[in-house]
Amino acid sequence: MSLLDAVEQVLDAGGEPLHYKAITERVLAQGLWQTQGKTPAATVNAYLALDIKRHRTDSRFQRTAPATFALRVWNVPEYVPGSQAEMPPASPPPPDEPMTFADAAAYVLGEQPDHQPMRYQEITDRALELGILHTDGKTPAATLNAILATDIKKRGAGSQFQRTAPATFALRAWGLPEYVLGAKKPPAPVSPPETGGTMSFTNAAEHILEHDAGEKPMHYREITQRALDQGLIYTEGKTPAASLYAQVLMEIKRCTLRGETPRFVKHGKGMIGLRKWIGTGLDAQIRQHNARVRRKLLAQVRALDGSEFEELIAQLLGVLGFEEVTVTSYSKDGGIDVRGTLVVGTVIRTRMAVQAKRWSHNVQSPVVQQVRGSLGTHEQGLIITTSDFSHGAYTEAQRPDAIPVALMNGEQLVDLLVENDIGIERTRYDLIELEEDGEDE
Repeated sequence: MSLLDAVEQVLDAGGEPLHYKAITERVLAQGLWQTQGKTPAATVNAYLALDIKRHRTDSRFQRTAPATFALRVWNVPEYVPGSQAEMPPASPPPPDEPMTFADAAAYVLGEQPDHQPMRYQEITDRALELGILHTDGKTPAATLNAILATDIKKRGAGSQFQRTAPATFALRAWGLPEYVLGAKKPPAPVSPPETGGTMSFTNAAEHILEHDAGEKPMHYREITQRALDQGLIYTEGKTPAASLYAQVLMEIKRCTLRGETPRFVKHGKGMIGLRKWIGTGLDAQIRQHNARVRRKLLAQVRALDGSEFEELIAQLLGVLGFEEVTVTSYSKDGGIDVRGTLVVGTVIRTRMAVQAKRWSHNVQSPVVQQVRGSLGTHEQGLIITTSDFSHGAYTEAQRPDAIPVALMNGEQLVDLLVENDIGIERTRYDLIELEEDGEDE
């Protein structure tokens, strides 16, 4: 039974108008409809609103008050929301089908009174609240931002969307002034990525140090201000400098644990520089030694037999916080090799199905399709290989409106092995410096 058929049955049995929350409770209590969504009432409300807007007087349903619905055959007085009636949504889908990211964005923007542009995060939140956007991805806002940005880049004036400000979108039919990336006052930003027109905080910091610092350390507050002035980063947070500094320090710590050379050097009192400014010497010798060890570790992993490799992956998942890790029956690397549940705190539990590829050649897109087709209910996919992935595999793994499949290549695998002290031993030396004072880092 479809959701709208279930709603019709509940209203017919009740014989009176009901608030959408009461409708939802009865539909679920009677087992007429099942959903894994966290906001079933919002989904019911959205589908009823969509059906009424699409079919108007031909809809089975009508509003009798805000958020309250009845069957049209009852012939009761109709409530019409004033602002909603002025602007119908753009191309609503059939009632029982979710929208694409682009259609959902067009619908949400189309509901905006007075043609008000919206930031991509607001668009995503509204689409999810209405239940018109369904995704298993962990970053739906970033996905929507990337899709709108790509549509504008490819179609230009033919796109139904336009930017009116950084990370802010409107419908082109509104005729609002267009914001063009890179058109800000000098110094102009570097060519922004397609994923939204901004850089990460750490990439922006590297760019500022590379182009503005003259190979001298710079305070993180000055780096942040220049990045904001040049349009390299955009944030609604009230402490962007603190966020940038925290991310730089976190990257230094993460790279150090992995045995990698960080891009940044902390000079104390909030000053940051680039590692490559440091000349040869002990630091360079350590980097060269660690690079050799990492290459040898990858070679050792590739030399494992199939079952040993899968056991290694299972061990890594356990160290990373996975529970209930099991290695499936070994069958020449076919199908899913390892399953586990990633537990974050006591709330988030993500079931992961992993395929382990001990290959020397790149993994192609059909493998990604195979893993996606092998996933169980509510599972996420992950492919780990000792080699790398083709461009087609990356594209297929991130295909919109499909269950995402995470990809980990050999270099990333070694990163995690080293970071978690699997297959390596650490030799540490103490480097002393004078104590810092007075810096609120």
